Amino acid sequence: MTTPQASAASGPGRRDLYVALMVFVLAWIGCRAYLPAFRAAGGRGMSYYDEFGPAVMAACGRGFANAVPSTIPALNAFLSEKTASFDCRDLGEQPLVAPLDGFQSATRNLMLAATAIWRVTGISWASLDTLAAVLFGVSLTAAYAVMRFVIPRWLAVFGTCVWAVSPMHLANLPHLRDYSKAPFFVLTALAMGAAIRAEVPRTLVALGVAFGIAQGIGFGMRTDVALNFLPFFLILFTLGSGAVNKNVKWKAAAAAATLMAFTIVALPVLNGYRRSEGLWHVQLLGLTTPFDSALNVRPAPYEFGYLYDDSYMSTVVQAYWFRVHGVVQGSLHNAGLYDVASSEYYRLFMTTFPGDFLTRMTGSALHVLNLPFSISYGIVPLGITSEELTWLSKMRAWVMLALAGAGPTMAALLLVLIGMRDRSAAAVGFAVLWFWGAYPYLQFQGRHVFHLEVLMIVVVLWAVFLATRLVSETRATSAWRDAARHALKSFAVVAAFCCLIVGAVVVARVVQQPRARAVLARYANSSRAPLVAQEVQASNTLTRLNVSLFEATGMRARIQQAMLLVEFSPGCGARQIPVHVRYQTVAAAELDFSRDVTVVAPTSAGSVLVFVPVYSIETADGGLSRFAGIDVPEASTPCIRLSRAIDAERSPLLLNAALASDWQTQPLHQRLYIGPVLPERLWLRLARQWPRIAGLG
Repeated sequence: MTTPQASAASGPGRRDLYVALMVFVLAWIGCRAYLPAFRAAGGRGMSYYDEFGPAVMAACGRGFANAVPSTIPALNAFLSEKTASFDCRDLGEQPLVAPLDGFQSATRNLMLAATAIWRVTGISWASLDTLAAVLFGVSLTAAYAVMRFVIPRWLAVFGTCVWAVSPMHLANLPHLRDYSKAPFFVLTALAMGAAIRAEVPRTLVALGVAFGIAQGIGFGMRTDVALNFLPFFLILFTLGSGAVNKNVKWKAAAAAATLMAFTIVALPVLNGYRRSEGLWHVQLLGLTTPFDSALNVRPAPYEFGYLYDDSYMSTVVQAYWFRVHGVVQGSLHNAGLYDVASSEYYRLFMTTFPGDFLTRMTGSALHVLNLPFSISYGIVPLGITSEELTWLSKMRAWVMLALAGAGPTMAALLLVLIGMRDRSAAAVGFAVLWFWGAYPYLQFQGRHVFHLEVLMIVVVLWAVFLATRLVSETRATSAWRDAARHALKSFAVVAAFCCLIVGAVVVARVVQQPRARAVLARYANSSRAPLVAQEVQASNTLTRLNVSLFEATGMRARIQQAMLLVEFSPGCGARQIPVHVRYQTVAAAELDFSRDVTVVAPTSAGSVLVFVPVYSIETADGGLSRFAGIDVPEASTPCIRLSRAIDAERSPLLLNAALASDWQTQPLHQRLYIGPVLPERLWLRLARQWPRIAGLG
């Protein structure tokens, strides 16, 4: 069997060691020059420096402990970036310490890396440019090595440069914590290539140990590094040593060695992470509506959540737990139950709305496949002022925009070309691409996916190289018919996998439809308690409808919840009605869950029912945030009625929902904008000729 790597390029050689060293040195120099320019241009890295107290303590020889900044003015000023450096003498004899928080436990290795640098250079934020330069250098060097497995040396150098100067890449470089995942992702791809090439069985075990150690280090910088294990193991057991049935026992030994090495290295972080809130909270935030546009998701009649805010999601999860389990009020965080509650809540979403989850995964995959062809991060990276570099950045942007939307086509082309030599390798490649493309749905943000841009750069260059070589070889042998036959068979395999994804989404939506209908029917048929609203003139055009839903405030921490029903009847005076859901806060600005929503009012018959879960949050220190009412246009006030949906608020899921009179005949699932499936110019032509195609998804 011929692996795709073996058929594509000769692989790394001795000369590549010199090239890789040059790449690392140039990356180091470039990073050290770029970061000061970035800051001089007004840029600021989001690196959570206020959490670096343990790194300061360790650098001063006081152990990895969390000094209380408020008791040490100089440390407080340093961690809040009011001062650029810190003198260990300012710690005093016996600084007051507190337990490590969840962030500090989860990023222990990142802070220890900062400690190592500070012990040499002295404690300053500018010194951490050295750490960023190491991460940047490792990322680019490993990327070059990965490319050498599949494309020639000159093309690998070109691809490395394309990624190095990417505005998306450079925009995330200053964010030390978020950037730290990049080298470990590229090292994963490198380990996968090495596993395929490994001929000596013992090499697989050595590779597994090295991979486990590397990922254990990375896990202590960014927890999502743990996602690298699945593609590595998939490649190890399917294409490792070039075939699925080769060195099987050694592959199992390599996997065991990987997990053992990872556990040993990551054990301090794993122990600390058990005390933190885990990933469920983050994943719940990833379901909120601010991520819909990035995932190309079209809205459904309901929302999973509307705010990307930790306090908001914490309130929603705790309210769910109190509502469903009927437990005594109290902080789930303090009781160590928050991770249990958030995981249960997330699983409830998954089982009720499986179609939406697969839709969001597909939207994520389409976005990832088109990452290089976007200018969402600008054209010229912040801090670049050189005329030559500015011109190159503009030329790069022009080429990338010309290829907008071409990512899925290039990925399909690559898989077809690989499948012409090895269809099983194409199938594995599809699975790996799908995983890397789909998993960012968990929380799709640029700082979470920027590293995947290099994946598509490799895909495009590899596809171009294989296509060029195929044409050259076929022309030399005149075996056009054989090439066409192999291409057709390979295309059928790739198409079958694409159809499998589409079919899974369709089936999941069919399963979801009655489940979603049951949830929303409980809302629509809920018994109602009318509310008497106090009308107040909010402005020249707005009326404020104040209502009282909750008990009087007490002297204890608690969360109260209710399901507000706003019913819009015909005659509202406008087709679209802006509504402001208003909270009042006292010493708790971070708990202000106010929002604006636009309601499409009925025109002639029926009504629109808008369900809004609302809360009252009281904190132990006297803070208060409480839903107070809504602001609506004065002309629309006569057509609005407020009530409390009694049965609905007992439902396990309290969703924001807007139900028109014909809601049961509408698709009860999120939909996908499928334009990114095709190159942008082709899609626009199709959409002009067949406008209905734009409504698919």
